[in-house]
Order: sequence, then structure tokens, then C-alpha cells
Amino acid sequence: MADTTTPSNSPTGTVTFTLTAGSTGGSLISDTCTLSTASGVTSCSVTFTGTTAGSGSVTASYGGDSTHNGSTSSAAAITVTVTGKDDTSTSITVANGGCNIALGGTSCTTAGTVTVTDTTTPLNTPTGMVSFTLTAGTTGGSLSSVTCTLDPSGSCFVTFTGTTAGTGSISASYGGDTGHNVSLSSVAIVTVTVTGKDDTSTVVGDVSCNVALGATSCTATVTATVTDTTTASNNPTGTVTFTLAAGTTGGSLSANGCTLSAGSCSVTFTGTTAGSGSVTGAYGGDTTHNGSASAAGVGRV
Repeated sequence: MADTTTPSNSPTGTVTFTLTAGSTGGSLISDTCTLSTASGVTSCSVTFTGTTAGSGSVTASYGGDSTHNGSTSSAAAITVTVTGKDDTSTSITVANGGCNIALGGTSCTTAGTVTVTDTTTPLNTPTGMVSFTLTAGTTGGSLSSVTCTLDPSGSCFVTFTGTTAGTGSISASYGGDTGHNVSLSSVAIVTVTVTGKDDTSTVVGDVSCNVALGATSCTATVTATVTDTTTASNNPTGTVTFTLAAGTTGGSLSANGCTLSAGSCSVTFTGTTAGSGSVTGAYGGDTTHNGSASAAGVGRV
């Protein structure tokens, strides 16, 4: 406030404010203030409070005193801005892309790790909670938890458990905090595989024997050999069962089965009359091998 006629004659009295709040949602602490002079400057003030982003205006009207006429200011613009939250980016990765159910196992596990970054102010690490959505698909899968709390680095994880071979997916949703907006990850694929048993091949060789003059029977060794056709160094174990078609040999076996040792085992065939027959072997498999059956081995007497 200034005296435009006699600058040294400082105005006194009251100033009245008129607020046009506009879109600011604003208000004044008081509609008036009383002039005072300090260091040659005559002024007074009131406090404006804005509640929403927008603009408005305020004018001041001086009512005069015994030596001064009144005057009115032009409108002063008022602008209210709101500092927004930082934007974020959420990503999720599945360790090794999934997991493998070991031979003989019923399930496998892997970690799903989510990372939330501030894309506006990178050094401002997000805090708070992340929620997970699992689409189990054909994996029979489940999560150890549907949420996790971000650590100081902006990451956290859950454990996925799969029970059958197949694929599914996991996505993560960050819920935001006081300084960060929410964000949603893209989908991460999770794959569950199952280690199967090795295939095998069973072979029973041809056998023959001769009933000597004056004798009533003869014998021959029937050997079954079982090999691993998937991992050659993985020797099958377990039992081979024999089936004898005696034909015209009048034959018999010393046992219907034998236990493998170093991939093979034997029984004894006894023939009593001249002729031919056949014998087959069926391997029953073990914890790491599938079963297999041989072709028929010829038995001659």
C-alpha cells in the first residue's frame, strides 16, 4: 500500500479482501487485515488455503483513513497445484521358468520374484504390498501366499508348488503407497515337467539241448538280458518273469522268474522229448525303469 500523492505519508486503516475461489476449493483465514508500516513499507496480509488443484483470484480494497482516499487493487491470480505420486513398474520372474518333479516325486517348487521400481524418481524405492494371481493351468499348482511385502530393495517373492506336468502363469499387482501409484506386471509363464522312467529292452535267446542216448532229459540255460535304452549306463534292477510254451519238448523251467544282476539273470530249461517250444521274458520295471517284454526265444530238444 502506498500514498501516491505524498509518499512519506503512510496510509493506515483496514484492507478488505475479496476471494474468487475458482476451482481451488480455497478460503481466506480472514477477509480483512490492518495496515502497518515497517522500513518504509506499508502492508498487511492474510493466509489463503487451497484444497484442490485449480486457479482463482483475490482482490484487495483499501477503505481509506483521515488523510487518504480508498483504492482497489487489480485481481491477483492464485494457482493451486497438487504433487502427484510417482509412477511404478512391476515385473515378475519365475526361477528357471518353472520346476521339475523328480522321478518318484509328487511335486516340485520354484520361486516367483517380483520387483517394483519407481519410474519417476528411481532412487525413491516403493514400499508396501504385492498381490499375486495364479492361473494354475495344467500344473496343479499353488502359491505359498497370495501376497508379499516389499523389502528395502523393492522386491519380494512367493513359492510356487507344481504337482503335474503342464503350464500356468503368475501375475503380480502392486498396491501403491503414500508416494507411489499402483502397477500391474505382465504374465510370467510357469512350466512343470516330470522326469519319466527310462525305457528298456528285454531279450531272451534261443536255447537247445540234446537228450543223450539212454537219458530221459536234457537241460539248457535260459538267459534274459535287460538293457536301458534311454541311459545305457543305468542298469535295470528287479525281476524277469518267464513264460514257457513247451510245445512238443515236454519241457519245464526251474523257476518262473529270476532277479537281475548286472542286467541279466537265468533259469534252467529241462526238456524230455524231441521237439520245439518257446520261452518269453517280461521285465517288470523298477523305480527308474519301465517294463518290457522280449520276443519269443526258441527252445529245441
